[in-house]
Amino acid sequence: MGGAVVFLAIGPVYSSGQNLAEVSGLRPFVFLALVALVAAAPLGIRHRWRLYRALAAVSAVVLTSIVVLGGFSIGPFFVPAAGCALLAAGTAYLAPAD
Repeated sequence: MGGAVVFLAIGPVYSSGQNLAEVSGLRPFVFLALVALVAAAPLGIRHRWRLYRALAAVSAVVLTSIVVLGGFSIGPFFVPAAGCALLAAGTAYLAPAD
């Protein structure tokens, strides 16, 4: 997921060769930062299984929603992150709770 954010920040994503910051300013980066926080939220609480499972599921749903809703613009960049989040959420429910 970090690769998508970095590419969108500095990569030439427009046909004119400009990047996102040159065209839209810094406002889209607030959205990208929130997406990164949602994706990383379950990582800090692996020792509390119930909360981890809930945040992993919420993270997977939010990232998948971003992929679907932004399907013709920014969504495809987040397909790997959404897939990993879905896998993590699925395996969290399969693992035995301590």
